[in-house]
Amino acid sequence: MRAYLAHPHAEREYGKKIQKLLEDSGYLVCNPFDREDQERLSLIAASNRPFTDDECENLVEGDLSNLSVCDVVVAIFKGSVQMVGTCMEVFYASNNLMMPVFSLYLWQNYGNGVVHPWVNYLTTVVHTEEDLIKEMASFYG
Repeated sequence: MRAYLAHPHAEREYGKKIQKLLEDSGYLVCNPFDREDQERLSLIAASNRPFTDDECENLVEGDLSNLSVCDVVVAIFKGSVQMVGTCMEVFYASNNLMMPVFSLYLWQNYGNGVVHPWVNYLTTVVHTEEDLIKEMASFYG
């Protein structure tokens, strides 16, 4: 089973932790930040220079291609960081690919921890790492 790990750039370290958890549970994980030119893209993002049209196309098309060969998406909603890409990946996977999406929802800043309606509607929401693995096992078991 191949899982796409959708998460914001600012949560790469936590994403690695969840990647290992998924791999230890038997999933092959596609982490979009493991791309070949990620170091260069991270430098661009850190410099606040806008991405060129070609860079945007390559990044997005690469992510969409990776999404299309996966069986499930795990999305991390944590902290108060910008996560437009994560939201786009969730929507694309659930709406266009009709793929199951599990959200590890750790946000405490939206309605005192209340899950955002879009996330609730499009995904299976869990609030702990343990529940993520249990829900995925139950779904596929």
